[in-house]
Amino acid sequence: MTRIVLCTPPWSYGLLAAASGTRRRRWDHGGVSGQGILPQLGLHHLATTLEQDGHTVHVVEGYGRSRAELVEQIAAYNPDVIGLSVVTALWEEARALLPLLAQRLPKARRILGGPHPTLRGARLLDAAPEVDALFIGPAEESLRRWLANPGTKRVVHSVTGAPHADDWGQRLAARVSWDGYQPNLMFLSHPRFAHTVTSLGCTRSCAFCAVPSAAAEDARTPQDILGEWTYLAKNKGVRVLNVMDDDPVFVRPGREAEALLHRLIDARLDMKFTFYLGRFDVDDARLALLRRAGCSRILVMAETAVPRLLEYVKGQKITPEEIAGQIERIDRAGIQACARFQFGFAGETFADGLQTIRFARKLPLTLASFMPALLFPGSRMAEELERSGRLSGDERRWSHYGRPFEPDAMTAAEQSRLCLLGMLAFYGQPRGALGLLKVGRWRALARRVLLEGAT
Repeated sequence: MTRIVLCTPPWSYGLLAAASGTRRRRWDHGGVSGQGILPQLGLHHLATTLEQDGHTVHVVEGYGRSRAELVEQIAAYNPDVIGLSVVTALWEEARALLPLLAQRLPKARRILGGPHPTLRGARLLDAAPEVDALFIGPAEESLRRWLANPGTKRVVHSVTGAPHADDWGQRLAARVSWDGYQPNLMFLSHPRFAHTVTSLGCTRSCAFCAVPSAAAEDARTPQDILGEWTYLAKNKGVRVLNVMDDDPVFVRPGREAEALLHRLIDARLDMKFTFYLGRFDVDDARLALLRRAGCSRILVMAETAVPRLLEYVKGQKITPEEIAGQIERIDRAGIQACARFQFGFAGETFADGLQTIRFARKLPLTLASFMPALLFPGSRMAEELERSGRLSGDERRWSHYGRPFEPDAMTAAEQSRLCLLGMLAFYGQPRGALGLLKVGRWRALARRVLLEGAT
């Protein structure tokens, strides 16, 4: 049996805003963001599987803690192994933390994983001599094997096929208390909520996203999902569940996905769920099943309404008409339809952005968000912009959600103006205003929506 601590570096939204050179939003009191504060579900996934092998595993989250506080909390568990999960924006914090852990716990093995080690690979070992092993890609099975024979490899690549016990889903749900976390304001207004994922990786390849290159597409089993959801509803009183992967298992083609929805219907969990949707082929029959199973809101990852941009941005042949059709089907099924739009993709002009805003206003949406174009480290778009010299190489300026870059066919001021115009145009019409009333706490949400667009 091994004592293991899985953790993240110290962080806060305020720290990330300062590091990336962005202005902290006035409503971001105490580091709280409209994105919410969520548990590190990936670490809890690992912990649940490792406990099956008899290991003792603790998850320590770095949010709101100083380096000294984090080190002392880790030391209190006297671990044999310390696993640090790192995103690019927090790599400098991780580098500063590692020598402190080595000094305080010299006998513990220190391992790295997460998006940044997957992106940078073995070269990180030169900058972090305190690291005993670095894991690339999903580490559930590869970490299990490494723990059985530690020290044999310094760079460990992903291996698929970690077995899950029958009660794995319930054990995962039981690990997280959900006290002290805060919801994403776009989705949730109910006090008893939780977040989940139904798969690792993604079946699509959007140009701005790095998920396909960081994780193999791997769906969780219906038994895992049903067990987790049942425990959350019946043992923790969760009434709203946000599914965070963009291609959830239950919208994919096939009878297994339909069977899962029927099992959720039969379970009568009295729990609503919301999810992100990046595909546009979900038909009326599947949407009717989703509603019966408890789906109350779907956020469509529309991104843009400009035909020449869509195929590149979405990584698939798609038209504005297909996006509109998917949103109309969601609305027709009695599910609240929401959508996300971005401005500033390569070659996108100010006039293109106005076209997207006009498109959004015509859709039967409850909520919509308008933001600067996202760019994730390791994505196809990031690599192309890096080759063109348009990206900053200073990793300390990368935010938690993307990497700063200047649009090439509009100014940064025009990009910010489009974000604000989108918010004003959408929420200034009767349907948009009604959408704010539907989600509850509408004054707070309206203020956040407008300030998000203004910044």
